[in-house]
Amino acid sequence: MHIAVIARVLGMLLMIFSLTMLSPIIVASIYEENTTPMFLLAFAITQFVGLAFWLPSRGPVSYTHLTLPTIYSV
Repeated sequence: MHIAVIARVLGMLLMIFSLTMLSPIIVASIYEENTTPMFLLAFAITQFVGLAFWLPSRGPVSYTHLTLPTIYSV
């Protein structure tokens, strides 16, 4: 399995998903609701977990070992 690739993609998806929390934060702060801290906490946790997955695997990933199957003719 390619754990580095999986961690990179999962981390990026989590960081992008955390950006979806910004609109509820803005709306809750405009209407002065008391849910703003919970949205901020959810944003921070999701962003942190995404960074924790993405940062260790952000270097170049080598795909040289992946080759197409060769069909041998007799």
